[in-house]
Amino acid sequence: MGKDPATAISSILTEADELICRRLQESRLKLSPILAFVTPDRKVILHTSVSPEVLRWFGEDLKNIAEKMIATPKLGGTTH
Repeated sequence: MGKDPATAISSILTEADELICRRLQESRLKLSPILAFVTPDRKVILHTSVSPEVLRWFGEDLKNIAEKMIATPKLGGTTH
C-alpha cells in the first residue's frame, strides 16, 4: 500500500521549505515562506513558520485577490 497522500505532501512541503529557506538565507533576504497545497477535495496542507496573525493577514489578502479575480472580466468576455 502507498503512503498516505497527506504525509507525502507534508514531506514534499518540508523539503521545499528547507530549500527555499536556505536560498533566502544565501541571498540575505528576511522573508517567511508560506507553502500550501490544495487537494481536489479542498483540503489545505500548509507548511510555514509564520504566526497565526500573519496567516490571518494572508487569508484576508487571499480573499481580496479572489474578489478582484471575480470582478476582472476575462479576455474576450463582456463587462455587463
